[in-house]
Amino acid sequence: MPYMNGKRKRSGGSMETRAIKCRTMQLLHELQTNELGASAKIIDAPPRRGDISTGIMRELPLDKLPEDILHRVYSLMPLKDAVRAACVSHGFLRCWRRYPILILNNKTIGLIKRKLSLDDMESYAVSKIDHIIKSHSGIGVKVLKLQLFACPNISAAVLDKWFVTVIKPGIEELSLEMSSLKKRTVYNFPCSVLSNKAGGGTIRSLFLSSCAFHPTVTLGCNRSLTSLHLCKVDICGEELGQFLSNSFSLERLVISDCSDIIKFKVPCLMQQLKYLEVTKCQMLQVIEIDAPKLSTFIYGDVGIKISLGDPLQVKDIRLMGYNEADTVCYARTKLPSILPNIESLIVSSPNEMTSTPVVPSKFLHLKFLEIYLKELFASLPSYDFFSLVSFLDASPALETFILHVEQRFERHDSILDGEPTDLRRILHDGHANLQNVTITGFNSSKSMIELTTHVLENAPSLKCITLDTANFSGKNHLAMGECYPMMRGGILEARRAFEAARRHIAGKIPSFVEYKFLEPCRHCVPTIFLHHPPSHRLRSPLHCGGLRRM
Repeated sequence: MPYMNGKRKRSGGSMETRAIKCRTMQLLHELQTNELGASAKIIDAPPRRGDISTGIMRELPLDKLPEDILHRVYSLMPLKDAVRAACVSHGFLRCWRRYPILILNNKTIGLIKRKLSLDDMESYAVSKIDHIIKSHSGIGVKVLKLQLFACPNISAAVLDKWFVTVIKPGIEELSLEMSSLKKRTVYNFPCSVLSNKAGGGTIRSLFLSSCAFHPTVTLGCNRSLTSLHLCKVDICGEELGQFLSNSFSLERLVISDCSDIIKFKVPCLMQQLKYLEVTKCQMLQVIEIDAPKLSTFIYGDVGIKISLGDPLQVKDIRLMGYNEADTVCYARTKLPSILPNIESLIVSSPNEMTSTPVVPSKFLHLKFLEIYLKELFASLPSYDFFSLVSFLDASPALETFILHVEQRFERHDSILDGEPTDLRRILHDGHANLQNVTITGFNSSKSMIELTTHVLENAPSLKCITLDTANFSGKNHLAMGECYPMMRGGILEARRAFEAARRHIAGKIPSFVEYKFLEPCRHCVPTIFLHHPPSHRLRSPLHCGGLRRM
């Protein structure tokens, strides 16, 4: 019998048993009223004390319910509740053998709450997952996700046995994520389980990570597959191209950190492909794919030769420069000719050594532009933020401009240092559609002040401008529920940025523009800096980005 956390619960009048039965009664009521959407929410909610004590369910005869109703109710339960229900009801024990969603990871098997050595963690995880899969017939599984990060030395024979047990006709989603430790033996994913004979002919989504995948023949899943994600997978370009050439229904393709791929070429038309992401493939030189419906393309190496069939269809581009410098420069000079019809562009550069040049090519349809800049060393020449005006000039339809700068050190090109100098100005009406501007990591450099001033003077439709002095990497952590502390240089620079904005920006804000100046919060600023009051006091709101009035 399956169980995950602790010993098997005895059936009877325990609070947990009654809670499960109560929630089952609620689900049955919803099924009778044909409100299955609401029932899915009810089963995820914790049982309320009133539900159990009101007496609406005394002894629910689960074993006497029609089999199809019982299975339908059971399939709506989260995995944890489903396992517990199987432990307290013979009716639900029968249903467990056909439970449709198996997501097995450190959390669902109760590993994260146990203090074990690395070897004991692996032994516990393998034993627990093996017990759960043995208790399941394999019939009726629609989703199988194995996240085996705690099992670097798991036997290939054990994995093969699990796949043979679970993969049956009707499965739709298969995911295998293994430990990425380099010392472990690479697991060779058995392509045979993807055949029609094995039951893989109905798989629609396949995600493989940190293993080897060497398809040699047409597999059953080729015709049903709509999503393929390969991460740190040993596969060569010829194998991938041949596999994709038979995947006629594929809509989403993600290839990440696959170092064996040199040429990625699909020899046939991919009629349904809409989303393509190819990043961190260090040896990749060529991408050739003809996908007439492709609308989103994400890639991470500027030196790749790209051929996308009809580039006019691509509307959304994300260029993620993981290892190469001057990604922003490349985007400005090369992308207009490669992908002329893009409407949304996100560019990330780990180190921009060259100012963005002024070139005649245009982004005539670009409406959304987001740029990430990371400056690694204070000693290197500073990037000229004012050169980004080249992007604005080339984008007459631009509505939203977002700039993120990593704030790590005090600027040696601050406008507050030395004698006041005249700001560079370019007056024209080329930014007529620009409405929203956000700069995260706003600093006191002269070129940053010039860029901001240029926007204020040349965007007649501007509605809102936000200047945020917090580090953009801290903002990313905030989105995940935490705020990342800033370095000392970044904190000091944030204070100088406030003074620079007060002197050179605040007086130029048109009355019709909403102006927000945000500062690092108390979570961004270590306590040691708060004990020494700066010349301009920082606010400490509960969330990152305290609004400050000029």
